[in-house]
Amino acid sequence: MDIAQLKQQIIRKINETEDIELLRKIAAIINSYNNTPHMVNESTAHYGSSIVSEEIVAYTVDGKPLTKAAYISILDEAENEIENGDFFTTNEVRKLISSWRK
Repeated sequence: MDIAQLKQQIIRKINETEDIELLRKIAAIINSYNNTPHMVNESTAHYGSSIVSEEIVAYTVDGKPLTKAAYISILDEAENEIENGDFFTTNEVRKLISSWRK
């Protein structure tokens, strides 16, 4: 698959989706890519003639590696949740945890 075909495939999938979270993640990846210098290192994957950095910058609590783009996407999603009020207060979390103990 060449770069033009890949772009068309991605555009088609974006146009077909109604998943706002997926679109936010795509936007975060694009924004982080546009705002960072693009370095090639030994953990870089090659796709056709283009190079996609897969630099690992963090790990999940389960030990799964996160690329810089994925990590930034998670942070952006968390910021969006905070801005939209989609979070638990400390007291709400304490109440929830105490209900597990009963």
